[in-house]
Order: sequence, then structure tokens, then C-alpha cells
Amino acid sequence: MGRDTIEIFSEVSEEHRGFIESIVKYLKQPSKRLKEEVSQKAKEADNSQKSHYEVQTYFSRGLKSRLIKLQCMERQEWVTFLYENFNNQYLRRLKKFSPFKDSFLFLVDYEYSLPKIYNELGDYLHGGFEESFMLIIEQKGLETYSGNVYLVACDSPNMLKGEPFLVYEKKK
Repeated sequence: MGRDTIEIFSEVSEEHRGFIESIVKYLKQPSKRLKEEVSQKAKEADNSQKSHYEVQTYFSRGLKSRLIKLQCMERQEWVTFLYENFNNQYLRRLKKFSPFKDSFLFLVDYEYSLPKIYNELGDYLHGGFEESFMLIIEQKGLETYSGNVYLVACDSPNMLKGEPFLVYEKKK
């Protein structure tokens, strides 16, 4: 198996770090004060043009609803939230609060016809893993179209069984 560490763990802005840190604190011990802090940090990150690959962020949009869904362990909301943070050093800390805390997470990106697969450490996996993930995804009745992105939660690192979640679907 070949293994390349890629830039998936990119550095995020100070404002983005502050936002994620505030969410971690809130998830550890929810309170009205911490919820207000999360909201303030989201606005600061949104107002900073340096957040997340130096593009405009919209963390404050739907934040109240998102926090409720995260607290209620809504799986699809956690999938989206973990995907949004898959490229930074906070993924493993955030995962501890999620319904996937005991799972091994893999990002499967069908950029073209064959997927690019990354583990939660940011390693690009190649050398025979494509078919395993294709089977996991297709067994759930999901499509392996070019452009689709999945977060796959596996019970063990051997990836023989897993639960795929669609993160992004390319419009046909």
C-alpha cells in the first residue's frame, strides 16, 4: 500500500480556530453563555476573508439549528460538520463528541471515475482500496458517480464493513 500525506490538514485562520474551539467548549458543557460565544466566534470567522482556504465562510448561517442537531446526535448533521472540518487539525477532537466517536472515518471523493480516499489522519490511501469502498457504497444503494463525495464510517480500520453517508452529490 502506498501512502502520501497530503495537504488535507491545511492551516485555518485564527478566527476559524476560535470558532471551532468555541464549539468544542460548547459541546463539552452546553450553556447559554457558551452558545453566545459560539455565535460571536462564527460571526468573527465569517467577517474574516482568511477563513478556510481564504474564502468567505458562512458559519453563522443556521448555527442555532446546527448546534441543536449536533447536541441531539443527528447523524447527517454530524456527517456534514465533520466533512467541513475534515481538512483541519480539529477533526479528531470534534469526532469525540459525535455519533462516530468509535468509528474510523474515511473521505471518499469521486473526483473522476476512481475515488480518492483519505483517512482521518489526512493520509491518501491508494493501492487497492478503491474496490472495497465502491462495494461499501454500492451495497447501500448509493451511486459512485464522478463528482460524488462520501464520508464512510467503519467499525475497524480494515474497512471490510462500513456505513457510507453522502456528503455531496453531483447534479446530473
